[in-house]
Amino acid sequence: MVVWSIRNKAGCSSPVKYKHLDPLFGLDLFIKKIKHTKTGNLRALNEEIFATYGKTVHTLFFGTNHWMTMDSRNIQFVAATEVDKFGNEPINRKACGPLLGDGVFTVDGTSWKRSRDIINPIFSRSQVSQLSLLEVHFKRFLNHIPRDRSTIDLQPLTQMLFLDSSTEFIFGKSAGSLSPSES
Repeated sequence: MVVWSIRNKAGCSSPVKYKHLDPLFGLDLFIKKIKHTKTGNLRALNEEIFATYGKTVHTLFFGTNHWMTMDSRNIQFVAATEVDKFGNEPINRKACGPLLGDGVFTVDGTSWKRSRDIINPIFSRSQVSQLSLLEVHFKRFLNHIPRDRSTIDLQPLTQMLFLDSSTEFIFGKSAGSLSPSES
């Protein structure tokens, strides 16, 4: 109901509906996504869906309405003005919480608003355009990944990457957790 009122308020048309083989639960698309994820090719499936249906697609996920979009205007509209109507906590917190903790990608409501207010100044145009700062930290991150195909836990490394890049953005100096000699 919320989506339709926002659609009408914004003067948008309804997104195209994905043609599910299972029109009640959408399990066909879910199974496709699992198969593509296992082969490391989920992006190709998403590209195929967008090429077939357009930039915004209405799908089903276990009988629940879901929308996929690659339209930056839709993403900006939801993230900037209507985020309180599009929760992500129930799904994202369980899946991403162990890696990202409680923050803008995993919580809703006042917790989300507080997290967004904290990180919002970080993403000013001048700072976001300096991707070379992130590249330095990402190269250090990659140097910690063994090349012998052994299994490693990426969570601590990802947290260090986030810490180093975030402190560089916020304070102008990295915490240096990925390169202890510089910390």
